[in-house]
Amino acid sequence: MLRLPSSFRRQSGKIRCSYARSKGVSIDVLAEIALIKMSEKNNSYYDFFRGRLVIPIRDRFNRVIGFTARDLTNNSNTPKYLNSAESAIFHKSEILFGIDSALRQAQKEDK
Repeated sequence: MLRLPSSFRRQSGKIRCSYARSKGVSIDVLAEIALIKMSEKNNSYYDFFRGRLVIPIRDRFNRVIGFTARDLTNNSNTPKYLNSAESAIFHKSEILFGIDSALRQAQKEDK
């Protein structure tokens, strides 16, 4: 399984795509989970979260189900945060960010 830690994504739109492909993840999978998007300008894929700090969103079982990404370019024309698109496993309205960490901490405190 491909593990993507929190990390800064440079402005280049090809970093995540190249890394994932080197790990055997297909372009189709990356596009389906909206980590990459098709450019309307030149019919090639680009990293949807380029120029952002990417943070995985996990479910209560600690499985990565989506991503949130904070803009680090200070560009006033872009949204400060972007989230993964809705998918079969990610429904933003049904997720409490950090629930995996909260549950682990509660178990440590025996609550």
